[in-house]
Amino acid sequence: MKNRKRKIGNPRLNWTPEEEKAFREGVAKHGVGKWKIILDDPQFSHILRSRSNIDTKDKWRNMIHATPKPKRTIEDQKMSEAETEAEADSEVKVQAEAEAEAEAVAEDYESAQLEAAERVAFLIADAKNKEQRVAESYKNLQKLIEMKEETDAILKIAQEIFDKTIHDYSNGD
Repeated sequence: MKNRKRKIGNPRLNWTPEEEKAFREGVAKHGVGKWKIILDDPQFSHILRSRSNIDTKDKWRNMIHATPKPKRTIEDQKMSEAETEAEADSEVKVQAEAEAEAEAVAEDYESAQLEAAERVAFLIADAKNKEQRVAESYKNLQKLIEMKEETDAILKIAQEIFDKTIHDYSNGD
């Protein structure tokens, strides 16, 4: 016994010219994709009673694809070729402009990076210079503090000598 696929559903029925006309009118009245509404419309339901939503969808798709395309004249072909060539030229120009713009942006980016690197190098050098000046100022401050302490010590000794001298002078020694 051969292995045959069993068909599910009703056997396929060809559309009659009357059904096609009613279907076209239904699409014109209700719009594409409104298959259930077309089938339920009293104006078309009695003609399309043996059709389903799927049948109408498939029929519409087949009708659209079966519509013959108008033949092109040689003049149309030449015009189409010229338009295609113009579009290709336009696409090449757009591509070239995009590449030029990308290159300019890349150059601007590199330039900005270089400027930023130079600015950072300057700021680092300036910070190191300031750090050295602060270190020198700190050393000078330490020296001044030492000198003040030494001066205070000398002044204290001088004050003691003065006080002793005054004291001795007052006592008549």
